[in-house]
Amino acid sequence: MNDAWNPSSMESKCLQQLDATDNWRMLNRERPLENEVLSWKPFYRIFGFNFVLFLLVLSVLLSLIAVSSGFDARDLRENIITASATVGGIACAMSLYVTSLYRRVWNRRAKLLGGLFPEE
Repeated sequence: MNDAWNPSSMESKCLQQLDATDNWRMLNRERPLENEVLSWKPFYRIFGFNFVLFLLVLSVLLSLIAVSSGFDARDLRENIITASATVGGIACAMSLYVTSLYRRVWNRRAKLLGGLFPEE
């Protein structure tokens, strides 16, 4: 790995949030050492938080689009399963991306600082 890694602004924001001890308390974990490479387990709560957040935002957005497009209540009831699956899938994909971003940035820094890969 390149020793001259310069995190992007988004990566720097992720590291700043992960460096805060209070944020690790919200994850019900002690803050790990900066050179400790982490598995997915410490990041499950980040996924859960983002999944709920994206699910709510996307549901409201889809509802507003449906209402402004002229869907009536009957049309919405007929398509609720498809719409729910679509919103759930998009929210899951976005949450996975955000969670993997946090994990990737933490582990990239840990590897540069001399951390070892966890036994999996």
